[in-house]
Amino acid sequence: MQLDGYINPQNRRIYCSYIKTIPMISIKNLDCIMLVDDDVIYNFLHKKLINTTGYQNHIEVALNGKMALEYLVDSSNHPDDKDHPLPGLILLDINMPIMDGWEFLEAFNKLDKNVTRDINVVMVTSSMDPEDVTKAKKIEILKDFTSKALTIKKVDHILETCLIKVE
Repeated sequence: MQLDGYINPQNRRIYCSYIKTIPMISIKNLDCIMLVDDDVIYNFLHKKLINTTGYQNHIEVALNGKMALEYLVDSSNHPDDKDHPLPGLILLDINMPIMDGWEFLEAFNKLDKNVTRDINVVMVTSSMDPEDVTKAKKIEILKDFTSKALTIKKVDHILETCLIKVE
């Protein structure tokens, strides 16, 4: 389906047209975005950028894959805790200490599918190694692979790829 339109950050609605006018499409499951990256400067910049878009209510930062998994498990065990919601989107780096992006994806794939089914994972990395790109394309749970740093255009593309669902 080809959509043409814009996102209004005040009410997180996407206004678009597709042959006939579709009144509205909203972004579901985006109460939380998780940044998984050991680079505090990129985390700061990406958090600022995402905050300016108005697409979410909560941004969680994990400095490595292990911290991200611990957050996901804790959040899934306490679903009513509004301070620790499950993310609708994980923006994942590859190269991190303790547990890198590839190891995270392996462990994420082993989590309960009831927990992970509504979580979209996108690699946002400084690695443009052709082997990493090829490997990422083979991993079914990865929705997209993009380079750092995020821009508004890249965020819009990620949302179009992962999160737009008709209400």
